[in-house]
Amino acid sequence: MAGTKEQEFDQIRKHTDQVFGFILCNKFSLTTETMLERAERLWSNSERHLSPNIIVSMTEGFIMPSTTTKMLLSPIGATHVSFREDPILGFAALVRMLNLAYSDGRTVPTSAFDRYLANTATNPADVRIRPLQQPTHG
Repeated sequence: MAGTKEQEFDQIRKHTDQVFGFILCNKFSLTTETMLERAERLWSNSERHLSPNIIVSMTEGFIMPSTTTKMLLSPIGATHVSFREDPILGFAALVRMLNLAYSDGRTVPTSAFDRYLANTATNPADVRIRPLQQPTHG
């Protein structure tokens, strides 16, 4: 059974079909300008669908592919590289993008992610559980 042309799987042209990739570090060891140059080179010289979607420094900010007007979820369709000096927003963007890749991505069935995103609502046999002590007020 086949869908419409728009529904066809296409890792090269559709960011939701792309394998999601990211780079996460504590701190860039290079200046922001050098990091932007390296990111521009990475996204320009690599196949876009195989390139990371975001680069996040936990202390400095994040780099994403973009257009002249907005940051993009993928290097597919990007014409520029953007840096935002906001490490908290960068980490939040990474978490949001991971969630989107998990829920909307089509590279594999979502059940393939189950081993990475454990169901925390249950307590499997290999989890050790101890009761919390109630604080005493005296």
